[in-house]
Amino acid sequence: MPKQGNRISHGWPAEAKPGTRVIEFVKGGHRYSFRYETSTELSMICALLSAALDPRLNLDLEDARKLMDALGMGQRGK
Repeated sequence: MPKQGNRISHGWPAEAKPGTRVIEFVKGGHRYSFRYETSTELSMICALLSAALDPRLNLDLEDARKLMDALGMGQRGK
């Protein structure tokens, strides 16, 4: 089976309350969905890093970096 690329999507879901953001990541047939309030970006970064370090998940630190970059929270371009 050919390797599929990772896919990232983010935005404001229609069913979420104002100020809630969602980021979804698809990798290796698994779908990860993270929701956070716009004022809790630090907690979101911690959750992404924790998920990347969890051996039960197929996320890695590079995936976490890509997700943070997609949300404007990364160090890309610095």
